[in-house]
Amino acid sequence: MPRRDVGPTGPSAEPQQRQRPLDSLATAVLSEHHKLLVDNTDSGLLLCDADGMIVSANPAAERLLGVALDDIRGRASTDARWAMVDEHGLLMRPEDAPVSRVLATGASVRRATLGVFRPTRDGDGTYVWIEASCEPLYRSADDRPYAVVASLKDVTQRRQAELALRESEARYRLLADNSSDVITRTSRRGVITWVSPSVRRLMGYSPQGLVGAPSAALIHPEDLPRAVQAFRALFEAENDSDEMVTMRLRRRGGAYIDVEVAMHAVRSASGVVTEIQSSVRDISARVAAENARRSAEEVFRLALEHAPIGMAVIGLDGRWITVNEAMPRITGHSAAELRRLSMLDLVQPDDREVVSSTMSAMIDGRMQTSVSSVRMTTRDGGVVWTERSTTLVRDTGGSPSYFVLQIVDISDRMRVQEQLARRATTDPLTGLPNRSVLQDRLKQALVRTQRDQSQVGLIFIDLDRFKVLNDVFGHDAGDEVLRQVASRLESTRHDDDIAVRLGGDEFVVLCEDQHDLPTFRAQADQLFAALNKPYPLPHGEVSISCSLGLTVGSGPDATTLMQQADAAMYRSKEDGRARISVFNEAAEPSADDATLEQELTVALERNELRIHYQPVRRLSDGSISAREALVRWQHPSRGLLPPSAFIAVADQSRLITDIGSWMLAQACRDAVGWADDAVVSVNISARHLAQPDFADTVEQALGAAGLEASRLQIEMTETSILQASSSTLRSTARITSLGVALALDDFGTGYGSITTLQRLPISTLKLDSCFVERLPDDREACAMVSALLRMCSGLGLEAVAEGVETAAQATWLREQECPLAQGYYLGRPEA
Repeated sequence: MPRRDVGPTGPSAEPQQRQRPLDSLATAVLSEHHKLLVDNTDSGLLLCDADGMIVSANPAAERLLGVALDDIRGRASTDARWAMVDEHGLLMRPEDAPVSRVLATGASVRRATLGVFRPTRDGDGTYVWIEASCEPLYRSADDRPYAVVASLKDVTQRRQAELALRESEARYRLLADNSSDVITRTSRRGVITWVSPSVRRLMGYSPQGLVGAPSAALIHPEDLPRAVQAFRALFEAENDSDEMVTMRLRRRGGAYIDVEVAMHAVRSASGVVTEIQSSVRDISARVAAENARRSAEEVFRLALEHAPIGMAVIGLDGRWITVNEAMPRITGHSAAELRRLSMLDLVQPDDREVVSSTMSAMIDGRMQTSVSSVRMTTRDGGVVWTERSTTLVRDTGGSPSYFVLQIVDISDRMRVQEQLARRATTDPLTGLPNRSVLQDRLKQALVRTQRDQSQVGLIFIDLDRFKVLNDVFGHDAGDEVLRQVASRLESTRHDDDIAVRLGGDEFVVLCEDQHDLPTFRAQADQLFAALNKPYPLPHGEVSISCSLGLTVGSGPDATTLMQQADAAMYRSKEDGRARISVFNEAAEPSADDATLEQELTVALERNELRIHYQPVRRLSDGSISAREALVRWQHPSRGLLPPSAFIAVADQSRLITDIGSWMLAQACRDAVGWADDAVVSVNISARHLAQPDFADTVEQALGAAGLEASRLQIEMTETSILQASSSTLRSTARITSLGVALALDDFGTGYGSITTLQRLPISTLKLDSCFVERLPDDREACAMVSALLRMCSGLGLEAVAEGVETAAQATWLREQECPLAQGYYLGRPEA
């Protein structure tokens, strides 16, 4: 039925505000029809608005309906409490009510007969038959009634006479015989006097067999008291009344069925109840369905109350309706507190929009169930991560009814995930980002420099004599100093900069958007001053200096910039430590070669050279296959020098041969003492390979150490092979005959790479880091490395990927079935 709003309907409207429009309507109509109300005081008069709501009633209507005006006003004309039936005694549909018909059609309704329930003081109430006439009221500008005036006349006595007349035996028998329900008549003594033929289908008895039998014999003993009470009530009632009783009746054979019995008192002409007429309807299916529903509700209730996860029923407005015992444990709010809140009140502000839009989508029918991770606020202000499963429940008509919500506390899982993510990108000791983060940020910064015509700056930091601090005060003190260094870097750096721990006592600060070197140098000076202040430890303060290397540029790539900053830092070390050096390509290296050669000669005599070993790991299981020997120089004044600081000078003199011989002997001795059977790999220069006695040197080193030849591998570069003389070829042929393996280092960086594979019995190819550093994001690099790996596999060569510095690179290489790899990600060189 169309509805016309007559006043504010929002939640902010006060009750008295809603009542005024009704009073105004009643006043207007009463003034217009005052003579009608006065002249018909014996008839009940009702005034209804355009929605069918009763606005006013006269005293006669109050007496007729048995309801006071205050209770009538605001009640719909179709309200279920009237329990309206049509002239045949059938329950009247709301749309068939006289007022509804007038509002729907705009036409008058004349003398419609209907029955309504009239309450009485004893609470039982009675039915009254009414003859109703309804007239529509129009305004000049309206095309539909704005009100209806209903005139009510009591025709109970007349209607009872009509019904008595209709209940002739023939018509009654016709209806009863063809009814699917069982119709019975029972005397005052409870004896069945007549029963319809349908009793045979429902209960298995013949009608003739039941006539004269006591009705109580068919009723289940537990239901008999209730049936007798209803039976007696009908005989004792002064007015016509009905009783409805559900009970179990015994079928032929002994089984019971659930029935609904409608009992009606039959009166004589003098008004005395002579017998009871009953209509018996089989409700077994309904009872079974109701029992199943109750069982399902009980199962749901038990599951809701005792589930280990939070469960709740939420209204369409987001209000908590029912919560189980687990929900207060998760949220910290009691069940009573939750019912005073909206579900969205507990959702973190950043997640509310997602939850709200999801609920709207479910109500609109765009989804039925939603599973999501949402942060909720607990009673004490804490935050708990939850996994929410929300399901919309609809009623039998398909309309949204309520939400069923399941909540699991996944805070521990989220914390573990966050910790794992942090570990992948964070140094565990200092909490600073690690090398992988630096590489990503530096690559991104270089891309921006090409767009913005800017530069990036790198500050490479190394603590001076940090090993001495560890040896004197212990590693715990050393770790504390590293943590304090990280803290000072964080407090000194600019907001857009990033401080990174590379490992050991090496740190890097990446500074973006650098436009001039003086400004960058001033920032480095500030950082340098902060790092050189004393470090408080439990036993007292310690002072430790640091050496800084700076570089500023826009490329050509991240690796080159890192190498430049590293070289500048080593320049600070060489110049006496505790200073800042700026990378200058023209000045690298700047040490006097003659002086360096002389110092290196003394270093061999004083045993100042050191070997650090970097592991080569199997990507399949992470085990160590080999260790590459890398030479270092423990300079008495410059500290530990990398090979880049002196190998070039050594290679221009006989010293490179002496260094190579020393490394072979020392590496073989060290390898004998290893707990595993890893191969030791030693880099040999082209000059040394060309020596006629090189093979003898190798054989002597193996024999002196007692190392099996299969555990030694000689690494050489492409250039040394291409320039190899006949003596070089003879030397390498001899050592391979001993069982020593040959590896080709930095493969892919020289000329004629394939040619080198044909000249010597190479067993291992080491793919240069220039390819690996671009994995896995560079498509060309991926294609090149894949091709090289296939080539190695086809030639029976073992491939080693060099310069692996990230987990992503290692994962990609493993997926490409690269057998071996080395790099800082897999292990740094260690003494």
